[in-house]
Amino acid sequence: MDFWIKEMDERVLETAGRLFAELGYDGTSMELIAAAVGRGSEESPLLQGGREKLYRAVVTWFYERDVAHLQAAMKETPHDVAGLHHLLDAFLDFVFLHPEVPGLWEQRALKDAVDLTFPEDEFPPPLLVVLTAQGWEGVRPELDLRFLGWLMMWSARGFVHGGLPDRAGEQGLPEDPGARRYFRDQMHSLVDRLV
Repeated sequence: MDFWIKEMDERVLETAGRLFAELGYDGTSMELIAAAVGRGSEESPLLQGGREKLYRAVVTWFYERDVAHLQAAMKETPHDVAGLHHLLDAFLDFVFLHPEVPGLWEQRALKDAVDLTFPEDEFPPPLLVVLTAQGWEGVRPELDLRFLGWLMMWSARGFVHGGLPDRAGEQGLPEDPGARRYFRDQMHSLVDRLV
């Protein structure tokens, strides 16, 4: 039974995260989340504690996974231009597995859920934390790393939610490995031009 509840809680967190990322806190009701999770969701303690508690659980859950993933990827990576590209790859890998993540951080930055006492600096976007923690050797000092981080997040969100037309004008869907490769290559090319 405990395993089933844990599995259900993860499904609730993932589903609520997707809905909060797409619709924002204010546009996402508990009823909508329960309906999207489906049968058995009433057993999850997460759906019994109220929307604010669930929102905090969702942000915490994704934040901890995002931070752990990026920190593990950067553990033995030098802070230079090559390391910056490695960070971009780690970020994109995580976003391809969890496409709701950039939208969740974007909603937080847009001051969604303004009525909650939930300071933005309590859970800043992990990419920004890692990107701005220290300097990057070989990167122009005037480059605003926060802006670069937001540019990566905005671009990734656009790609995972709509794809990207390739050079021939064909729509590459985010599930397509070729479209992912093209998007990743273009992001690396963009970083090279900015640094």
